[in-house]
Amino acid sequence: MIYCMKCGMELNEGTTFCPKCGKVIGSAAPQRQYFESENKTSSTAATVLGVLSLICWLLPIIGYPVTIAGIIVGIMSWQKGEDATAGTVMSSIGLALTIINSIAGAVMWTNMFM
Repeated sequence: MIYCMKCGMELNEGTTFCPKCGKVIGSAAPQRQYFESENKTSSTAATVLGVLSLICWLLPIIGYPVTIAGIIVGIMSWQKGEDATAGTVMSSIGLALTIINSIAGAVMWTNMFM
C-alpha cells in the first residue's frame, strides 16, 4: 500500500490522484508541475514592466505609471509565492530614474525663465 503525502490516506497501487485531498500521486506529478509553471504570468509581467520602466524613465509622464505598475505587480507575485525579484528591482530603478529626470526637468524649466 502507498499513502498520500499530503493527507496520509491509504491508496491503492496505480492511483494517480488522492480521492480525499486531490493531490497528484506518482506518474501524473510531472503534468501537475507543468500546469503550475504555466500560472507564473505575474512574475513575467513584472519582468516585462521592469524592462519597460528602464526605457520609459526618459518621459516621466509615461515612466511613473509603468514603474509603479511594475512594482505593484512584482509585490503581488511575491505574495503568490513567485519570484519577481528582477522585475521589481528594475521597476524600482526605473522609478528612481524617473524621479531624478522629473527633478532635473523642473530645475531646467525654472532656470530657463529666470
